[in-house]
Formats: sequence, structure tokens, C-alpha cells
Amino acid sequence: VLDGEQKHLVASARFAVLFSFGVLAGAGGDWCRDAAAEAVDFLWNAHRDSAHGGYFWILRGDEPVDRRKQSYGHAFVVLAGAMAHRAGIAGAKPLLEDAADIAERHFFRGEDLALNTASEDFAEITGYRGQNPNMHFCEAFIAAYEATGDQAYLDRAYRIADALARRIATRIG
Repeated sequence: VLDGEQKHLVASARFAVLFSFGVLAGAGGDWCRDAAAEAVDFLWNAHRDSAHGGYFWILRGDEPVDRRKQSYGHAFVVLAGAMAHRAGIAGAKPLLEDAADIAERHFFRGEDLALNTASEDFAEITGYRGQNPNMHFCEAFIAAYEATGDQAYLDRAYRIADALARRIATRIG
């Protein structure tokens, strides 16, 4: 449903990703770069929870209305930071590093697969580790590796892929 006031974390992050692709493709002159920078800034200044860390799921305008933290959305913030950093967008590397740190500390918690949903302060978190957010985290961490060359990002992507495609898949049946 189109709602001009509601801002969903995934959509906000996808704007940064798509406009960064535009920059990398040489499309659109300065407007793609400006739009990517605006999207990165919006993620950092509106979606980011400066009190507890992480990124709010849904905003109305620039105010959080759904304060849960969803690993699915955080995967897209990692991807946004990675693609924008690769495109040379100011502020993208801190976004990438922050989102990746939140993911490791609060969603992965030393495991190979991320948990799905957390409360605003991460005190309550679901025990479910679903395939969909982990698939998107795998993609995001590969992009983070490509943008930075940091082996830790590629190692994280490998652990996710190995868990989903080999270890869990071979236990079924």
C-alpha cells in the first residue's frame, strides 16, 4: 500500500542500493550520487536507533512507529552501506560498519545464522533463525567484502551459506 508518510527500513535501504548502482554504472550524473547520499543519511539519521543501536523497522515521517529490530531489515542496511561505500558515497562506510556490528552482536550472537526479530533494546529476541534474512545477509556480506576487501565479511557469508546449503540441507529427509 502506497503511503507517503510510512518509511519501511527495507525500502529505505533499497533506495541507497539502487542509487549506488546508478553511480557505479555512470548513470544519471550527480542526481544518482545525491540520491544515494540522501538515502544513506536517512538510514543513519532517521532509521538508526541512537539509544539502543540498530535500525527501526517502520517510520512515519522520521519518527519510529514500529521500533522492533528485524534481521531482514538489517541485512539490507549492510547491503546499502556496502554498495554506497563501493560507489564512494560519504557516510557509507560508518553505516556498513555499524550495521554489520549490530548484526554480529545482536542477531548472530556467535552463531552461523541470524535470529529473526528483537525488541527495541534487544532484550527480547526470537529464537527462530529463518532462511530469508540469512540469505539476504549472505548477499550483503559478499557485497561488503567486495566493497572493502575485509575477509571477515566473506567469512561470515561463507558460514551462512554453509549452514543453509550444506549442513541444514543434508539433515533433512
